[in-house]
Amino acid sequence: MQGIAVLAALVLLQPVNVAVQDATPAARVVPPTYEEFVALDIPQRRELFVTLSPELKIRLVQTHGERWLASQRGRLSPDQTQAIEAFIRYIPEIFHGPSDRAALQKELELTKTIRCRVGENAFAEAFAILHPPQERRQGWRDVVDSWLEWVVECCD
Repeated sequence: MQGIAVLAALVLLQPVNVAVQDATPAARVVPPTYEEFVALDIPQRRELFVTLSPELKIRLVQTHGERWLASQRGRLSPDQTQAIEAFIRYIPEIFHGPSDRAALQKELELTKTIRCRVGENAFAEAFAILHPPQERRQGWRDVVDSWLEWVVECCD
């Protein structure tokens, strides 16, 4: 069973230890637009992301989440929309906030809320700009496993 901590590590953009090669200081100074950033392949995104300021990281992740939300708004319930919006508002805390126990607890609670209301795949699609999109589970056993994970985690 995949826990929240694993999901948080994947989705919440923990620092990636990637050596930046062939990146001149001038290339690092020019902030990419969202469109330029998502046009890069995943390894290029990771290389560039570690060189960006916290403000630019926030803008990129929030834009990604906002665009995903806009594309999904017609199929989401008000509760689901509110959960995604709350996480979008929280993103600056991930990059600027204190790394204390209370901050981590809040982050895990928001992650769980979104996972339980929208689902793990949707959460990853909305916020994981440094990871390839997850493939949908295909087999009936995978579907049952996913549903059981959701019941255990989300049905208190």
